[in-house]
Amino acid sequence: MGTKVVLSTNNVGMETGAQAIIDEAQALGPLGGIFHLAVILRDSIFENQTTQMFNEVAVPKYHGTIFLDR
Repeated sequence: MGTKVVLSTNNVGMETGAQAIIDEAQALGPLGGIFHLAVILRDSIFENQTTQMFNEVAVPKYHGTIFLDR
């Protein structure tokens, strides 16, 4: 159907990584959108999570959203 799926290991939690992903996508053709699926697995229920564990998981999602939006 003409769709190409590309996986990237760039860190979207850093501005340079987010820009690298956008540059890679634009090199393939017009950029219509990005599925932001960044994930760090830290299996734990909330009761067992520490603030540090939560931040490790949430920061790439939070910062990645901001950097990709810019």
